[in-house]
Amino acid sequence: MNMVVQSSKVPQEVISTLKTIESGNLGNIKMNYENGNFEFSAESIDGKEKVIIKKHSIAGVNEESKISLQKPKNINERRERVLHFREKGLSQAKIAELTMTSQKTVSNDIRALKEQGKIKE
Repeated sequence: MNMVVQSSKVPQEVISTLKTIESGNLGNIKMNYENGNFEFSAESIDGKEKVIIKKHSIAGVNEESKISLQKPKNINERRERVLHFREKGLSQAKIAELTMTSQKTVSNDIRALKEQGKIKE
């Protein structure tokens, strides 16, 4: 794979990640650039780690964020993350992406957290 990237529009972290992709160590790669919004995500081949990089530019304002995730080690760690992201108001689909699980698993976790009284309706 031979990639040519305009470094002025792409964060340096993405360029180094693309080099990692070329070496064959990443999978499930997504990249989108539209109207000044850039989003990149990639997972490790084993599915245990993920990185999400976002860049947004409008009228002289540049915002960047990077999230590095590791797959939760156990159900308690996963539910702690589900609770955290739920309190931030994220959708179940977005929580599933950030916990590296399915939307159905997130739904089950939310139900269990409600039963435990950790989430109020």
